[in-house]
Amino acid sequence: MPDGRCLMQSPNWLSAAREFTFWIRAGPYVKLKDAVTHQRWHRIGLNTVHGLALRGFKSLEQLTEDNLEDYFEESVVMGVDGILNVDGRTNALLLPFHTIEDVPEEFLIRKPELKLNAVAVAKACNLPASVVSLKAFHSKLRVHLERLTPRRLSREAEAESDGMEGSVLSAGSLYDFISYFEAQHALRDVMNCPTIRFNPFMEETPAEIAKRLGRAGRKTPIAPHHLMIRLFEGCTKILVNDWDDIRAEYIRAARAYLNSTVSWSAVSQARSKVLHVANACFVLISGFTARRPGEVRLLERDCLAGNNEKGWWLKVTIIKNHDHTKTWVTIPNIVARAVSILIEIADFHADEARTDKLFVIYAPSKKRFVELTVCRGITEFARKLDAVSYVEDGVNKEWLWYPRQFRRFFAVVFFHRFNGGMETLCHELRHWSVDQARGYATLDTEAARYWLKTEQEFKRHVATTIANDEEELTGPLANRYRKLSERLKRMLRGKIVPVDQTAAEMIVRHMGREANVFTVNAWSTCGCPNSQKGTDKANCRKGGKGQGLGASLKDAGTSVCGDCPWSMQNAAQREYVARDAAKTREILENDCRPQNIFKMLQERRYLRLVEFVEDAA
Repeated sequence: MPDGRCLMQSPNWLSAAREFTFWIRAGPYVKLKDAVTHQRWHRIGLNTVHGLALRGFKSLEQLTEDNLEDYFEESVVMGVDGILNVDGRTNALLLPFHTIEDVPEEFLIRKPELKLNAVAVAKACNLPASVVSLKAFHSKLRVHLERLTPRRLSREAEAESDGMEGSVLSAGSLYDFISYFEAQHALRDVMNCPTIRFNPFMEETPAEIAKRLGRAGRKTPIAPHHLMIRLFEGCTKILVNDWDDIRAEYIRAARAYLNSTVSWSAVSQARSKVLHVANACFVLISGFTARRPGEVRLLERDCLAGNNEKGWWLKVTIIKNHDHTKTWVTIPNIVARAVSILIEIADFHADEARTDKLFVIYAPSKKRFVELTVCRGITEFARKLDAVSYVEDGVNKEWLWYPRQFRRFFAVVFFHRFNGGMETLCHELRHWSVDQARGYATLDTEAARYWLKTEQEFKRHVATTIANDEEELTGPLANRYRKLSERLKRMLRGKIVPVDQTAAEMIVRHMGREANVFTVNAWSTCGCPNSQKGTDKANCRKGGKGQGLGASLKDAGTSVCGDCPWSMQNAAQREYVARDAAKTREILENDCRPQNIFKMLQERRYLRLVEFVEDAA
């Protein structure tokens, strides 16, 4: 405690800390499902108790609304540093010393290098032992050491001294410290200790106060597109091309080691390759499921269901707001392969032990399973796949990877590339509000430049294909562009220019004037313009369907887009429509029910599909 006594010698604060730690898990305020979260709440409670005692309060019962507001604005906004007044208390102890010779030996550690003894300083300041684990505390000690030694301040120390007063917490981090008092009020009837008897959040909720006092959270940056694609491609190659050989090598080395024919170093070398594969699995699962890193690590052996024909599903645990809810999400085949490989890794030593966890590997030296540290070292892993270095504006740079970037990339790709609905994205990310999901899909400058460049390249590809007659595109939109290409070629043949190339560039400019926005579906390529006039002509927008401008993909389909003025199909898309027509015919032939409205609609759909297939032929 601030006065040097143990918490056990402060009855009011002891009962407050013990009751809160018990009832935060057992009570009705929040449902905690893991010990790590429970421990975090316990630490918040201990720091708060220490901070209030430091400010002269004898119990929570003495607090008034004004006291609490001042406490939020002056201390809590700085986090643990502000609550415990770490800066002021260390300054009071160390500033009277002017040189290193003035500092008592108990505060110094001289080997292997000179530094201040964090444990001794914390004890002398009556700070909780937990501050020794704070990076900010060690930064302050380094700044004091630089002041006490004759050496000039290093750049690192100068930067740390500039921020000695600390920085305001983000709204999300601030919320935890403020909601402690909401929990105290909510649990007041079950806790047997002096606590606050007024509701401190009559006018503002904890979230609103945190948003008002805290700084805006730093938005997770979007990695350069070519680096992200290169990383995903490299991970996929590891799973598809390398895994079988790595598995065989590890099993061979492990068996030889058990027979004492090879040393442990041979097993370690094969084991490092297995860990490399596990990192690739983590990247692909994170990138294609939009799950939080903690949710990925909570995956279990029975999380996979489905098959390659009908699709795959993944059972995940949603950890938002401490509510560990299990649900199923759809996944692509490559994620299913990644999960299957992780199950194989866990089963390498199934004879010795079994586990329900997915991201684990058996450690023979410890004779137990250990957790795979897949969240750390992603930058070094990406470096091996040549997905770190890039050039921007002529300057060589390196990208710093961390897990949350994959979740953000998923949101951007889903919304901007596939025109996914914001409500659907909100559900995929398991957010509480569309506004929160919108923040994930917001493009930064680099990403915006990428999407514009990608769209322009696709327009140029379509224009070049039509101008050179490289691929037979069909559909109303393709027919209009083909006629435009023929007119342009007739006009350009009398001039000394590359006819096909110039015609393609002029078609691209025409697409720009029409404001075509291209979206590729399995059954067609949609070029619906982002204009009211174009929107009114789209088949998927007839009858008042959809919102805003452009196509409504949720109302589109094989029987809708075939004769749309903004639709065109390549060979693969025509084949998809033909397969859909064949399936519809099979359903009708096996339908033994009497004629009804649903059967009539199905027959009408089949006739439309046949018409589209025949027109394309």
